[in-house]
Amino acid sequence: MVAPGGTVYVCPALQPYAEQVSISINVNLIGLYKGSLGPTIAAPVSGMIQNSPNSVDLFDGTPVAAQILVTGGKTVNISGFTLDGSNKDI
Repeated sequence: MVAPGGTVYVCPALQPYAEQVSISINVNLIGLYKGSLGPTIAAPVSGMIQNSPNSVDLFDGTPVAAQILVTGGKTVNISGFTLDGSNKDI
């Protein structure tokens, strides 16, 4: 847990962090590197789920399944991450 406006440092990992991230506070997320290895956020193995019930794709109206969802008009600064949505399964 981090206080609003705080910073979360995420360590590199050999395996991706397989999850959908939901953020509801002002926060800074900084990915740390060891050599060329940094943190990757990947889609869950079970696939992405709709996590923004009031949002739809503007092109075709399909539900949105955000890999990183920021709610409540918060400010989130993200750096040093790789996002891999290749296993989205939606």
